[in-house]
Amino acid sequence: MNGRRLIGLVALLWLVGFVPAASAGIIVPESISFTAGGESGTIDFLGHSIGLPSGGVVLDGSVGASDDVLIFTVSLTSGEVRDFTFEFLTLSSTAAGVIQVGDVDMERVNPLAPGYEFEFRPDALLGGQTSNPFFVSFSSLTDGASLDFVLNFKNGGPAEGSMTVTLAPEPSSALLLGLGLACVSGLARARRRKGL
Repeated sequence: MNGRRLIGLVALLWLVGFVPAASAGIIVPESISFTAGGESGTIDFLGHSIGLPSGGVVLDGSVGASDDVLIFTVSLTSGEVRDFTFEFLTLSSTAAGVIQVGDVDMERVNPLAPGYEFEFRPDALLGGQTSNPFFVSFSSLTDGASLDFVLNFKNGGPAEGSMTVTLAPEPSSALLLGLGLACVSGLARARRRKGL
């Protein structure tokens, strides 16, 4: 590799280092299935946003402008769910609420230590129904954090499960790593050619 190319590559790496990093992407399993007695369904992860999501109504706490917000729904195949609990053993949540889409079926959010209990109105989510989107916000998320949940059924025992938060690498960091590896590889090839 000649001197000009090396200087150009170093300059490119230097510039990329000053590109503002996008926030890390959040990856949570798309859905978690549950079954207990005659009740069954899924908890579905809809997405991630920064700050209060559009149409969101905070029912407890407050969502900061830079908070990570995770959005979910509960889909019930059979049975009746009265309420459900999200617990955050390794996370500290800042708020919880619902996104108003049509008739809001979430009546109340009760803060727990650690987590929130969501209650449906009039008293249950019925088989064949999907809840309105609901959300929980965090000032920061950690890779590998666990979102544990308990669903309490109208006629049966509770179902329990867990989701794991995975943080995808920031795009500018990944780009820097790739460019750095390409530079090292190019230098190694140049040395082999010259017999150094």
